[in-house]
Amino acid sequence: MTVTDLISDRDALQQNVFDDAKSVMANMGLEIDVLQISEITDASGYIDSLGVPEQQRVEKDAAWLAPTPSGRPRTPKCPPVSRSPSASAT
Repeated sequence: MTVTDLISDRDALQQNVFDDAKSVMANMGLEIDVLQISEITDASGYIDSLGVPEQQRVEKDAAWLAPTPSGRPRTPKCPPVSRSPSASAT
């Protein structure tokens, strides 16, 4: 699994870890009932940096949707078009 897969498909990650740990523990005579992964981190900050483009897109859209200083909504003549990096035209 890639790092992106680890983050986006937690169920698959949990199942893979559970299956691997189950067989290792079984060799020692132990059994795993439940396995829960609560957080995925890394020391270099690589995982956190993966979310930066999406966070910037959301902040840009939120700023555009916020009312103008006069309190009136923005005119939707040309709203920004932002797509997440994973979205692709088919």
